[in-house]
Amino acid sequence: MDLRHLRYFVAVARAQSFTRAAESINTAQPPLTRQIQDFEAELGLQLIRRGTRPGQLTEAGRVLFEQAVQILERTDELRAMASRLRSSQSRRFCIGFVGSALYGDLPALIRRFRAMRPEVNVSLLEMTTLEHLAALKERRIDAGFGRLLFEDPGDPSASAAQ
Repeated sequence: MDLRHLRYFVAVARAQSFTRAAESINTAQPPLTRQIQDFEAELGLQLIRRGTRPGQLTEAGRVLFEQAVQILERTDELRAMASRLRSSQSRRFCIGFVGSALYGDLPALIRRFRAMRPEVNVSLLEMTTLEHLAALKERRIDAGFGRLLFEDPGDPSASAAQ
């Protein structure tokens, strides 16, 4: 089953006319009619009446129309979600910091970074220095600014971090 078939079917059902549906989706009427015929053949059902009142849905057409609309709406939602995920993943930089770091060079560093990379969304999370390690390992933050030295017993290669 092709999403194009669903879009064409929904367009014809809404317009109740092959001609008006073709205009609404910017295609010619003969290819639209052919796509609907192919869709009906694939399903083994007549979805749209032809003859004296073309464009009217059959009983099967009415049932499938509701499902087709829901599928297309969910597909649009999926595309929008994927777009949001792409933009948030590629343009996000999360910094963990201890409150006292705001009195040092951190604000100036963030301003310089934002000036150099204005397309990147910088977010800040206040946390204790010890929380930085877990947040870095879990990839909740990309960098951490703390004040105390600490050792990670779970990482033999790391003797101390700041």
